[in-house]
Amino acid sequence: MKTGTGLHAASVRVALAGLGLALGTATASAQSPVEKITDRISTYASQLPVEPLGDMQVGDLPKDGKSSFTIDVDPRKAHIVVAACSSSCTVDLKAVNAEDGSDIHDGERRPLTTQVYINPLAASKVRIDVVMANCGAKTCTWGAELFVAK
Repeated sequence: MKTGTGLHAASVRVALAGLGLALGTATASAQSPVEKITDRISTYASQLPVEPLGDMQVGDLPKDGKSSFTIDVDPRKAHIVVAACSSSCTVDLKAVNAEDGSDIHDGERRPLTTQVYINPLAASKVRIDVVMANCGAKTCTWGAELFVAK
């Protein structure tokens, strides 16, 4: 009788462990929009010799919408702004000298992220323009984070 009870208890443990794995998988796939964005940005940035600087900017944009934010940077260092959307949409970034309006960026789009490089001596106050591009959704949540070269 004990053998049967032990076998039953082991079966229950295996079933619960399987349920835990299934719940863990469901939880991982049910990330919030900001969590998806954070994962995409941090995955890309982890491949670069950079460290985060400040808080991530987050917002919602309609299809073909535009937003902007201003950041202060150390003009003696190289910076990169990395952005992503919560869905399969893409954002375009443009870096502009906030004082005279001149275009100061060199950027590129990659799968799941877009980045713009801010070269040293370009400016100390930079406006980042975020434009929703290639999006089939009515609105999309976007995030952008500033990093500085190590």
